[in-house]
Amino acid sequence: MQHVYQSPAFFDGSAATPLRTVRRANCQLSQYAHLPLATVLRKLGTQHQGLSFTDVLNRLMKQGLNRIAVKKGSAPDLAAYAKLMSQQSCMVRRQNPVAGHEGSYQGKVSASLLVPGDMVLLGAGDWVPADVRLISQDNLVLERMVLQAWPDSCAMGDKVIAGTAQAVVVATGEHTLLSLLLHMPQQQQRTAQEHHSLVASWRHSLLRVLGSCAAMLVAGGLALHSAASHAETELSLYGTLDTGMSWTRISGAGHRTGLEEGGQTDSLWGLRGQEDIGGGTYVNFKLEGGLNLLTGSAEEPDRLFNYQSWLGLSNEQWGELRFGRQYTVGQEFVSELEIAGWKDFGMGALMRASDNYQVSSAATWISPEWSGFQLGVTHSRDVGERDWEKNRKQVYSVAGRYENGPWQVATSYERLQRVSVDADKARAPQALQVALSYDFGSVRLATAWSRQQNGFVGRNGEEAPASLESIGLDGLGPEEFVNGGRLDTWYLGAAVELGGGEVQLQWALGKPNWTWEDTGSKARKMQVMSLGYVYPLSPRTSLYAFAAHGKHYDPENVVTAAEPHSNRVAVGLTHHF
Repeated sequence: MQHVYQSPAFFDGSAATPLRTVRRANCQLSQYAHLPLATVLRKLGTQHQGLSFTDVLNRLMKQGLNRIAVKKGSAPDLAAYAKLMSQQSCMVRRQNPVAGHEGSYQGKVSASLLVPGDMVLLGAGDWVPADVRLISQDNLVLERMVLQAWPDSCAMGDKVIAGTAQAVVVATGEHTLLSLLLHMPQQQQRTAQEHHSLVASWRHSLLRVLGSCAAMLVAGGLALHSAASHAETELSLYGTLDTGMSWTRISGAGHRTGLEEGGQTDSLWGLRGQEDIGGGTYVNFKLEGGLNLLTGSAEEPDRLFNYQSWLGLSNEQWGELRFGRQYTVGQEFVSELEIAGWKDFGMGALMRASDNYQVSSAATWISPEWSGFQLGVTHSRDVGERDWEKNRKQVYSVAGRYENGPWQVATSYERLQRVSVDADKARAPQALQVALSYDFGSVRLATAWSRQQNGFVGRNGEEAPASLESIGLDGLGPEEFVNGGRLDTWYLGAAVELGGGEVQLQWALGKPNWTWEDTGSKARKMQVMSLGYVYPLSPRTSLYAFAAHGKHYDPENVVTAAEPHSNRVAVGLTHHF
């Protein structure tokens, strides 16, 4: 288990930077953090025994020393870290120390001689000498140089308080997170300094208290954890907390003002783990559950891990297998291109096959990455959770994605087994989705299209015929939709960096083709639009505000014969841990 607490010694306003800059702009740490370990090693051209001395020499000549140039006017605290790092040494593991000698060598070298792909061994009192991806850890406790939102990663300047770890270097010198923060434009540094100076005194006091509490918790936790620790096993606790204030009005239903749960993203917590079982194969698992931050209750009281609960195997050669409750590959691949996930007004508002939904008793295969391409398949034989009862239904999801520099493309097709309403003709709910995005650096653009037929395949439309609810297929949508209806949707989104934060704009148009039985009128086109702004207070915490409007759109049921207009204005705070 990795225990982390934030250092109060150097972290002040000058170390703050916009969240997007840290996560995306030439930050290799963020890119490698979300890849399977086998893929990380393959991309870096290394292995657990380390690099050969020839490889190290070639990479030093190509990439230079692991040092950061400190320019005049740089933030003093970060400049102090950069100078300190250049004076450190570290323990490394490398192959073939002398000609003709097989095996690996462990010894101390100057941190300035590290290259990407090097294997470093960390122990209590060590400074993390470069940006690294953790391979294994045992009771690791870190004092962070700056908080990061990425799993199983450490940045240059972090310090090991207790425990041990093995890690692979993913970035050195000018490509590290510390260098990125150090060379942040001075105007952003001044803005951040002005903001953080207002809260510096109470934050430092609070962090000292939290540091003391963490030390006491670690002292008690280390003894309990040590018996279960294994040199090649990883376990991480993570989560997201989101809450704020909102004003919502739905025509014909009045308005509501008050605290809002999950305005920007769902609040959740989870555990993820990985074990190296040899031969480039890993055992992986993830347990993830939603929660209501306002009441402290689970999002689904009868299901602890309602978002994900799966166990699987992964290998660099054949990809990853997962078994259990999980997102479909279609939902996972396409939703990555969404600009903003405002509650009830994001891309998934009308494109329900990319909204937040999961499938139980599912098996998923995700392929290795082939020159930017990746494929995936999800199948469940019991999507309605009927167990051994009759009327069990199957669902299939097939998806692919491609990433090449600033370009991202994703497509998916999902199909539920045929269902019928009141002995009518049986039809198969299905959804086809295509999405494209391009990142210009300071501007991101995204567009998508979907065709949903015979109901919402994700069963996340709230409303459903009563006869289908009895077999676990609630949420397919109104009867007119399930009985041969079609909903075509177009989506456009843009994100623009402004004032240290990001302006986010979205618009979606939905065109249904059915006629409402109660009124005899043709279903009208729907529109969902939003304008928001996200301002990062740190790499983990952000403030947000947004205004959204839905025309002939019901946030609760998506499509209804009432076809109301809906509006929402909200402000809130999001924190990742």
